[in-house]
Amino acid sequence: MTQKKILLITNYFSPSKSVAALRTGSWVKYFDKEKFSFEVIVMGSDYKDSVQDINGISVHYINDSSCFKLQTFTGKEPRLVHFLKAAYNRLFQYFIWNRESDSIQKVAHLGRRLVQEGDFSYLMSTYPEIGPLLAAEKIKNEFPELKWISDFRDHLSWDTLNTFSRKHAERKLADSLCVTDLITVVSDPIGDEISKMKPDKVHANWVRITNGYDFSPLKNLNALSITPINIGYAGSLYGDRNLNIFLRALEEFDENINLIVIGNKKPLPNLSEKIRARISSQDRISYEELPKKLSQMHALLVTHPTTDQKGIYTSKLFDYLAIDRPILGLVDPDDVAAELIRKCSAGWVSNSDDLAGIKRCLREIVDAYRTGSMPKRNWDLIAQYHRSVGVRLLQNEIESLTNDQKN
Repeated sequence: MTQKKILLITNYFSPSKSVAALRTGSWVKYFDKEKFSFEVIVMGSDYKDSVQDINGISVHYINDSSCFKLQTFTGKEPRLVHFLKAAYNRLFQYFIWNRESDSIQKVAHLGRRLVQEGDFSYLMSTYPEIGPLLAAEKIKNEFPELKWISDFRDHLSWDTLNTFSRKHAERKLADSLCVTDLITVVSDPIGDEISKMKPDKVHANWVRITNGYDFSPLKNLNALSITPINIGYAGSLYGDRNLNIFLRALEEFDENINLIVIGNKKPLPNLSEKIRARISSQDRISYEELPKKLSQMHALLVTHPTTDQKGIYTSKLFDYLAIDRPILGLVDPDDVAAELIRKCSAGWVSNSDDLAGIKRCLREIVDAYRTGSMPKRNWDLIAQYHRSVGVRLLQNEIESLTNDQKN
């Protein structure tokens, strides 16, 4: 059987350990290798121009050599340096809509050469960084026979931009979608949002391919002592994604509950002596180590502020679902994350700024452990969120593009 070749253009791939890199890595990992092969172009300021063989796949790293780019944070810089970096980033994000203009040209040039030299059938790009999408558009325009799949793992959001730049970015994105053959999104509300962009010209269908977990589910875990109860949070905290109201609820709660934060670089602010003694922080650990660490917690905390934007799961939720400990979801009660927690019978939900609601959830967790009345997870439904299942769906959709062409 002849393999069909896919050219993937992204900002997120190995050696990055980000959630976005886990998503693209799962495509390479789970696509049927008898039918498909990948070649990858990775663009970004963290890389030097090079070509590497990663598990038999050619990966081209393209450095973004733009003079001006976003500053990164180590979490260890002095307060003044941190403030200056943050101020610079706010100005940069206010004026600059295309942060990768230099590398886009380099990627498009390389992509054209690879397509000319190889027999590629498909082109894939990722978002929220717009660079891969604009580079893929240039390649698609020159090779219209390629089937282009554009993946959106986030909202179409440029809230930090000034009005003129935002409208320009939205027009460029809409123009790109006009030549896309298939759009993949992580949730239905994001798909609906895309459908509203130039509905008379964007003809590609969108299909939901959620994020997921990529390990064997940890079921029927051993009971834990309930003195104290440890709640685990894995991931970063920033901006409106914070634990301010949760910490207040924890301080006012009349039970012995500790919070263990894994992988957050920034210290939690304004902690009283009473609550500081009940919080511990641990360094980030590998994805492979994470399930075992989380299984040692009594409950798993996920948080995201309620906003006008809908369709936000937060990727950590899927990992939590596959670990048989109750989830405390501080998320929009009317959005997809809360709906999934309820459908999977995996825990309790409250708005992240609802003090009384958070206390109610804490009481539910304590009572469930004391009475042995823990929610019984819907493991059949949870199995549908393993990354391999999502990739099989994606592969079927991609194959249908060429099948439709034959018909």
